[in-house]
Amino acid sequence: MNRIWLLIAVAAANGQGQPPAPAFEIISIKPTPKERLYTLKRDCLHDRFEAAGMPLSFLVEWSFGFGSTRLLGLPEWTNDFDLAYDIDAKAAAPMNLQQCKLMVQSLLTERFKMTAHRETREMRAYALVVGKSGSKLRPEGAGVRINGARFQTLSDPELPKGISMSRLAGILSDYSEVGLPVVDRSGLSGNYSFELVFSMKEGDDRVSVFTAVQQQLGLKLEPVKAPLEVLVVDRIEKASAN
Repeated sequence: MNRIWLLIAVAAANGQGQPPAPAFEIISIKPTPKERLYTLKRDCLHDRFEAAGMPLSFLVEWSFGFGSTRLLGLPEWTNDFDLAYDIDAKAAAPMNLQQCKLMVQSLLTERFKMTAHRETREMRAYALVVGKSGSKLRPEGAGVRINGARFQTLSDPELPKGISMSRLAGILSDYSEVGLPVVDRSGLSGNYSFELVFSMKEGDDRVSVFTAVQQQLGLKLEPVKAPLEVLVVDRIEKASAN
């Protein structure tokens, strides 16, 4: 099994000459007040990172870039909105998005005692492939709508004019209705626009996500086994407020 130990936070690291991981200069962490639970915010702007109402698992997923189906070892409390945190952190200088994510990784190590490593594991998954009748996707331009709403995420608030199939595979991976990682084996390059509508609760009179992908996009989710990189969390603790 391929185990690549992931060095985060203070890795000036064991005498190997690696530079310290980027870190915020000032960090404030407080439990989210009960009246603001389920009101989510996450922003990286200039030299500041702010998160509010965030269960810790959301920050781990976002900062490391692993969806929930490829993130292993997180305890249940990290998904609990009642144990969400408000975080306000300031960097020494303006930062781009990737620098901000690295600093959040350092914050997780420093304040939540998180340690983690990457592995490649053979896992059950779905392959996103083109159906027998061919793709129904449109060239980028009209944007992306999922279940009637313009698609956007907290980590990518600007609506793209189209997305790649690898991005779509990642999006589908995070829906509980799919339940497994999705890998792109469509062979389609470039970005595409589409609208996708599927059932997210019993009795809403919509088709399943599997039927919707086939009927509306001309694609198909096929069960496979695939070697996938996962992030295994070895340790994480609750932070004390400051």
